[in-house]
Amino acid sequence: MQELLNNLAEVAAELEKAADDGGSVRYIARSRFERSLYLVLKEYCATKLGYQELGGLADSHKCHLLARLPREMRRKEEFQVVMQAFEIYQEVHEYCTAHIYCPTGSVKLGGDAARFLRRAVAKTRRFIENVRESA
Repeated sequence: MQELLNNLAEVAAELEKAADDGGSVRYIARSRFERSLYLVLKEYCATKLGYQELGGLADSHKCHLLARLPREMRRKEEFQVVMQAFEIYQEVHEYCTAHIYCPTGSVKLGGDAARFLRRAVAKTRRFIENVRESA
């Protein structure tokens, strides 16, 4: 798990650097971020919730998880950490999907885009801290 968390932190730092430099976030960088987030969450669900079937971060996967977890599990701190990851994914995915037709295949940063990414990175860092604290 530690290696997965370190990788996610590294990928988040790359996104933050792109925001700070006013550069761009290409599809591959966003995909790498989403994949890293997914791998951490998959491992976390398996170890903390006993849920081995996480297939992704889309709403359908979230619904599948909710349908299989007992209600009392939803009040636990670990469940809140899981929901935090789904929220991060949803925000990043929705924002980047809205800019999918950029001619360079990237989301240009500056203004709102840079602020958005910094906020997403901050949420990701909080998520990483929460996972480490609950380990």
